Amino acid sequence: MKYKVIAIEQTEFWDTKIQKEAGKLFQVCMFNTDEVTYCCEIIPSYYLIPLYTYCENKVKDITNRDILEYDSLESFYMHTSRVNKYRCNDIMEFNSNKEAEEYLKCNHPI
Repeated sequence: MKYKVIAIEQTEFWDTKIQKEAGKLFQVCMFNTDEVTYCCEIIPSYYLIPLYTYCENKVKDITNRDILEYDSLESFYMHTSRVNKYRCNDIMEFNSNKEAEEYLKCNHPI
């Protein structure tokens, strides 16, 4: 299966204290380009699996701990047309979502 990685800016959803130190915050997600879902709509969606949060600036350990603690790692759907507006990085092929997720959480492509 072919996977891509996308970085979605999430800065507005973080506490202002964290925003000041981290700058922009991006949630890095992976998705299978061969798999789309129709969530009771005409427009297909990709199933995005969050991997980690990336910060624009280097942050202190305590701030990094707060980010890790409050980071939402729940998977979600996003319309394919919206995903395609972002710059997506192609990554290698994997046999399953689990295999891809384990590899990408340890080897950050972004």
